[in-house]
Amino acid sequence: VVAAFVVAAFVVAAFVVAAFVVAAFVVAAFVVAASVVAATVVAASVVAVSVVAASVVAASVVAAFVVAASVVVAFVVAAFVVAAFVVAAFVVAASVVAAFVVAAFVVAAFV
Repeated sequence: VVAAFVVAAFVVAAFVVAAFVVAAFVVAAFVVAASVVAATVVAASVVAVSVVAASVVAASVVAAFVVAASVVVAFVVAAFVVAAFVVAAFVVAASVVAAFVVAAFVVAAFV
Protein backbone atom coordinates (compact mmCIF):
# COMPACT_ATOMS: atom_id res chain seq x y z
CA VAL A 1 0.00 0.00 0.00
CA VAL A 2 2.85 2.37 0.90
CA ALA A 3 4.59 1.49 -2.36
CA ALA A 4 1.36 2.23 -4.23
CA PHE A 5 1.13 5.65 -2.55
CA VAL A 6 4.78 6.36 -3.38
CA VAL A 7 4.22 5.35 -7.01
CA ALA A 8 1.06 7.45 -7.10
CA ALA A 9 2.97 10.41 -5.64
CA PHE A 10 5.66 10.04 -8.31
CA VAL A 11 2.97 9.84 -11.01
CA VAL A 12 1.30 13.01 -9.62
CA ALA A 13 4.71 14.72 -9.43
CA ALA A 14 5.41 13.69 -13.02
CA PHE A 15 2.07 15.20 -14.11
CA VAL A 16 2.84 18.42 -12.20
CA VAL A 17 6.29 18.64 -13.83
CA ALA A 18 4.73 17.92 -17.23
CA ALA A 19 2.14 20.67 -16.59
CA PHE A 20 4.95 23.13 -15.76
CA VAL A 21 6.83 22.12 -18.92
CA VAL A 22 3.69 22.61 -21.03
CA ALA A 23 3.06 25.97 -19.32
CA ALA A 24 6.65 27.00 -20.05
CA PHE A 25 6.19 26.11 -23.73
CA VAL A 26 2.91 28.07 -23.84
CA VAL A 27 4.60 31.13 -22.26
CA ALA A 28 7.50 30.79 -24.68
CA ALA A 29 5.07 30.62 -27.60
CA PHE A 30 3.34 33.80 -26.39
CA VAL A 31 6.72 35.55 -25.99
CA VAL A 32 7.72 34.54 -29.53
CA ALA A 33 4.35 35.67 -30.91
CA ALA A 34 4.63 38.99 -29.07
CA SER A 35 8.16 39.45 -30.44
CA VAL A 36 6.93 38.77 -33.98
CA VAL A 37 4.08 41.27 -33.56
CA ALA A 38 6.48 43.86 -32.13
CA ALA A 39 8.93 43.31 -35.00
CA THR A 40 6.09 43.68 -37.50
CA VAL A 41 4.95 46.93 -35.86
CA VAL A 42 8.53 48.29 -35.88
CA ALA A 43 8.97 47.28 -39.53
CA ALA A 44 5.67 48.93 -40.47
CA SER A 45 6.72 52.09 -38.63
CA VAL A 46 10.05 52.13 -40.47
CA VAL A 47 8.27 51.68 -43.80
CA ALA A 48 5.78 54.43 -42.93
CA VAL A 49 8.59 56.82 -41.95
CA SER A 50 10.43 55.98 -45.18
CA VAL A 51 7.29 56.63 -47.23
CA VAL A 52 6.71 59.96 -45.48
CA ALA A 53 10.36 60.92 -45.97
CA ALA A 54 10.17 59.99 -49.65
CA SER A 55 7.01 62.09 -50.01
CA VAL A 56 8.70 65.06 -48.34
CA VAL A 57 11.74 64.72 -50.61
CA ALA A 58 9.51 64.41 -53.68
CA ALA A 59 7.52 67.48 -52.62
CA SER A 60 10.75 69.41 -52.11
CA VAL A 61 12.00 68.41 -55.56
CA VAL A 62 8.69 69.45 -57.15
CA ALA A 63 8.78 72.74 -55.26
CA ALA A 64 12.35 73.36 -56.44
CA PHE A 65 11.30 72.71 -60.05
CA VAL A 66 8.32 75.06 -59.66
CA VAL A 67 10.58 77.79 -58.26
CA ALA A 68 13.12 77.24 -61.04
CA ALA A 69 10.37 77.37 -63.67
CA SER A 70 9.03 80.58 -62.12
CA VAL A 71 12.49 82.14 -62.25
CA VAL A 72 12.91 81.12 -65.90
CA VAL A 73 9.48 82.53 -66.76
CA ALA A 74 10.37 85.78 -64.96
CA PHE A 75 13.60 86.06 -66.96
CA VAL A 76 11.74 85.38 -70.23
CA VAL A 77 9.11 88.01 -69.39
CA ALA A 78 11.86 90.47 -68.44
CA ALA A 79 13.62 89.76 -71.74
CA PHE A 80 10.40 90.46 -73.65
CA VAL A 81 9.88 93.70 -71.69
CA VAL A 82 13.45 94.81 -72.46
CA ALA A 83 12.99 93.86 -76.11
CA ALA A 84 9.75 95.88 -76.23
CA PHE A 85 11.59 98.92 -74.80
CA VAL A 86 14.38 98.50 -77.37
CA VAL A 87 11.84 98.25 -80.21
CA ALA A 88 10.00 101.30 -78.85
CA ALA A 89 13.27 103.23 -78.68
CA PHE A 90 14.03 102.32 -82.31
CA VAL A 91 10.51 103.37 -83.33
CA VAL A 92 10.89 106.72 -81.52
CA ALA A 93 14.35 107.24 -83.05
CA ALA A 94 13.02 106.37 -86.51
CA SER A 95 10.10 108.79 -85.99
CA VAL A 96 12.50 111.58 -84.98
CA VAL A 97 14.69 110.88 -88.02
CA ALA A 98 11.61 110.82 -90.27
CA ALA A 99 10.43 114.10 -88.76
CA PHE A 100 13.82 115.68 -89.48
CA VAL A 101 13.73 114.36 -93.07
CA VAL A 102 10.21 115.72 -93.57
CA ALA A 103 11.26 119.03 -92.03
CA ALA A 104 14.28 119.14 -94.32
CA PHE A 105 12.04 118.54 -97.36
CA VAL A 106 9.63 121.25 -96.17
CA VAL A 107 12.49 123.71 -95.65
CA ALA A 108 13.95 122.74 -99.00
CA ALA A 109 10.57 123.28 -100.64
CA PHE A 110 10.36 126.80 -99.27
CA VAL A 111 13.93 127.61 -100.15
